[in-house]
Amino acid sequence: MAVKLICAYRSQKSERVSIQYLTNTRKVLDPRGEVKYIQGYCENSSTIKTLLPGRIERRFTSMKKAIEFMPVPIEPEDDRSTNDNFRPLVYSNENTADICFTGFKNKDKQELAVLAEKADMLVRSKVVDHLKILCCGNNAGPSKVKSALKVGATILNRQQFEHFIETGELLNE
Repeated sequence: MAVKLICAYRSQKSERVSIQYLTNTRKVLDPRGEVKYIQGYCENSSTIKTLLPGRIERRFTSMKKAIEFMPVPIEPEDDRSTNDNFRPLVYSNENTADICFTGFKNKDKQELAVLAEKADMLVRSKVVDHLKILCCGNNAGPSKVKSALKVGATILNRQQFEHFIETGELLNE
């Protein structure tokens, strides 16, 4: 089983805090047995990343919790204390797992959205800059597919998406 690390990490260069999601992580120890750094595969950038333990602000069990931790803009009329349905606006960025469903009947789209949200993905109604997956039904429009390809999203059908959610693997067809 792949070990994952989801954390808020303070960049050494810019002091900016970002969410890091690494899989297949390993700890590299110094001669005293202390963790020197942590390495893992970042799927967003398709690279190996190295993190210094002292720059990890906080660890999380899911992307949803990590995104909730990050500061987000809240309009003055939004009041968390009086609105039980309050859901802060989360901007798309390189650390969000954004997915968009297109070409499905509403009932099917809602079922797929529930699956995605349970997997800590952010469901978008349109193609955004950092979209990771466009899941297409039989009535998918060519302009949305073209837009998704332009931002580098992976295009999946329902079967491929459900397999991905179940196993973490992408089916090739």
